[in-house]
Amino acid sequence: MDFLKNLSEIINKKNRFLYLLVALTGVAASLTGLYSPVYIKDFIDTTLSAREILPARLWRAAGVIAIIFAAQSSFIFVRDFLAALASESSIKQLKDRLYDHVQRLPFDYLSRAKTGDLIQRCTSDVDTVRKFISQRVTELIRIICLIIFSFMFMLRTNVKLAFIGTFSIPPILAASFIFAKRFEKKFLAADEKEGVLTSILQENLNNARVVRAFGREAYENKKFDGVSMEFRVLIQGLINSLAAYWLVTEAIGQAQVFATIITSAAMGYRGEITIGTCVLFLSYEVMLIFPVRQIGRILVDLGKMRVSVGRIFEILNAPAETETPGADVYSLKGDIEFKNVSFKFSDSDEHMLRNINFSVKSGQTIGILGPTGAGKSTLTHILLRLYDYEGSIKINGTELRNIKKDCARKKIGLTLQDSFLFSKTINENIKMANIKSSDMDVRKVARSAKIHDVIETFERGYETVVGERGVTLSGGQKQRVAIARTLIKNSDILIFDDSLSAVDAETDAEIRAELKLRASDVTTFLISQRVTTLKEADRIMTLEKGEITSEGTHEELISRDGLYKKIWDIQSALEAELTGD
Repeated sequence: MDFLKNLSEIINKKNRFLYLLVALTGVAASLTGLYSPVYIKDFIDTTLSAREILPARLWRAAGVIAIIFAAQSSFIFVRDFLAALASESSIKQLKDRLYDHVQRLPFDYLSRAKTGDLIQRCTSDVDTVRKFISQRVTELIRIICLIIFSFMFMLRTNVKLAFIGTFSIPPILAASFIFAKRFEKKFLAADEKEGVLTSILQENLNNARVVRAFGREAYENKKFDGVSMEFRVLIQGLINSLAAYWLVTEAIGQAQVFATIITSAAMGYRGEITIGTCVLFLSYEVMLIFPVRQIGRILVDLGKMRVSVGRIFEILNAPAETETPGADVYSLKGDIEFKNVSFKFSDSDEHMLRNINFSVKSGQTIGILGPTGAGKSTLTHILLRLYDYEGSIKINGTELRNIKKDCARKKIGLTLQDSFLFSKTINENIKMANIKSSDMDVRKVARSAKIHDVIETFERGYETVVGERGVTLSGGQKQRVAIARTLIKNSDILIFDDSLSAVDAETDAEIRAELKLRASDVTTFLISQRVTTLKEADRIMTLEKGEITSEGTHEELISRDGLYKKIWDIQSALEAELTGD
């Protein structure tokens, strides 16, 4: 029942009407095609009884047969055209719905899902559905019409031969159902293995530099080869099953043809039927035998489609992000207050953040320092409403839950350490955060991010196309382009999540000086492992194991024992050693 419900969602009311027209034109095409052997039978019997072949009668017969085939071809064209129209329209809507839903899935879901598997479901599985509703539906209609109408024509001609000419249909149908049932389980395993294969390929393409940097090509090849071999074994099993099915149904079909030939020849010898009747039954046998065997293939494809539809709707049925009832658009310029804020991931029993309490005045710069896994990034992701939280967060006196997520994300600028750049020009990458900005605005923020002079050295300047994920730029260049993209939003709150880690200390200081000049009323969060990046912040917090362990200015924190002083001492000693002081 779930499958039928999901299928009805894929094929909407308008397209279901088109499929009704497909069925009607399919019936017309089948009836027209089945009438041809009847006319040929009458022509043969009439000609033989007259004991002469008249040229006029031959031309008339040829004309009638030509008209029959022309009519059948016209119906087939209309049927296939409508089927293509209905199927492609349905698949377009399905793709649009899938893409839109993926855009609205919670960040927690996307962070846990395998990208390659999602891609495989949105491409390969969707294509499996497309092939079935565009090809197999019309084929199934044709086969059903052939079985029903040909049996009716044969029954009207000779009852005995009608049953002999169709005795193979029940065993072929039984073999088809048994085969399809077993095939569906094997296809599910193969489809899931293809998803694993796609994930490995996607990961290696995205991280080609890492693989080569560590000389892991042989290992990655071996891993891919192992999964590919498993996929091959599964596909080989499917092919072997299909070969066995064709062998069995071919034997049954040929037995039916042989039985029809022997029986009709014997009956014709005894004068029970005419030669035209023999030709009629043999024509129907040729028309029937292969399509009936195709039922097994159709049922297999139906099973494959059931699997694909199930995998697609696992995504579509995943709950999308929801807003708090009554959430509205607010200004985010103002004080920020965290009160007893805690957070844990949906698949974890332990809290990542525990009882976070602090307040930030509008326009202040807050530094956050802590070891890996302390919850620094999670803290700022909560501000973007990427995660729900326990406790209270107020911005300008308004609870964050009551601020629309889209509003928060438009008015909060986030730059990550691993900055993602699209395979577009530098100009387009920066403008993505504010498509209405001018080229002058782009250059202004590029100067603030200390990347303008670097871009000007490129042959095509701002029109330079960066590679996928920005691989043609260095780490520091990529980070500075991402900072420029964030600055062009003119956000109320800025978050730099270790996004200055790949630039040198001098450029780091210049960028921070520019940030202070740009807007004194913008609240800024700086996350960094580099104390020199944080020391000029208005306040600095250290986060350890999800809890704030110390808070104060740079001078206050280096005057007492703790994580901040420990890191300061280590980094100061290293800097002194490197400079020779």
